[in-house]
Amino acid sequence: MFRPEEGSLSQKLVNKQFFEFAPTTILSKGDIKFYYGLHQFYQNNRLYVNSRNDLQLIGNLDEVSDCKPLDQVPDTNLTYAPCGFVANSMFNDTFQLLYHGAQGGSEEVPFTTRTMIPDLVKKRKFRNPKPVENETLCDAFVNTVRPPWWQKDICRLGANIPGVGVGFENVDFMIWMQTAALPNFRKLYRILDRDRSHGNTCVFVDYPATWKGAEKSFIITRESWIGPRKDFLVIAYIAVGVFLLLVSILFVVIHIRQRMLERRSES
Repeated sequence: MFRPEEGSLSQKLVNKQFFEFAPTTILSKGDIKFYYGLHQFYQNNRLYVNSRNDLQLIGNLDEVSDCKPLDQVPDTNLTYAPCGFVANSMFNDTFQLLYHGAQGGSEEVPFTTRTMIPDLVKKRKFRNPKPVENETLCDAFVNTVRPPWWQKDICRLGANIPGVGVGFENVDFMIWMQTAALPNFRKLYRILDRDRSHGNTCVFVDYPATWKGAEKSFIITRESWIGPRKDFLVIAYIAVGVFLLLVSILFVVIHIRQRMLERRSES
């Protein structure tokens, strides 16, 4: 189900592959971010979150020791790339924003992936294997196969979408691999590249939300100064911050009082 949160429009997903929303007024000036959300998806399950190998994600394709049972194809030498439960369950719905002009017709509104992933994360945690001279990226992934739930090989992930990166360096893949701490979460999909006052959102649905109590949502939002909406974490961070501040002030007061008593005793 698409939940009407912060400007998204409600729409049920019932055996369909394409949806188009009516124009929404939230697409005005400002930093507009697009998220997908999952409800009752436990990325924090211990067996799930440990089913990955970070060495493989920086180009060492044979490093699959932590990914069982999704480490390699039985009775073969072919390894899964990427391996493990986390990668296998990657979210694969796609979204497109169309602008309908006053004279009819429509054009696609460009998204951007800039600033979605810090450069340090890209350099240290996600790197494709380097092809040798005159070889393609798919040649570098030789003796590997895609995860069972995937519809395309890792070397072709993002190849037909400009600006999102390919393979292990694909933005959608990198964001998915940063597992959520809570079972109800949202992940950043894209950022609006230029201001629009009207737009229709087209959703191409592939991801199966078939487990019990499962829902998926598409959210269009403008973030506030405290970041995206996640009340529990915001309240927890503020409460802890205030507590630490009060403790610090208490220690400063005790320190100053102690110094004053020492000076009085010396005099």
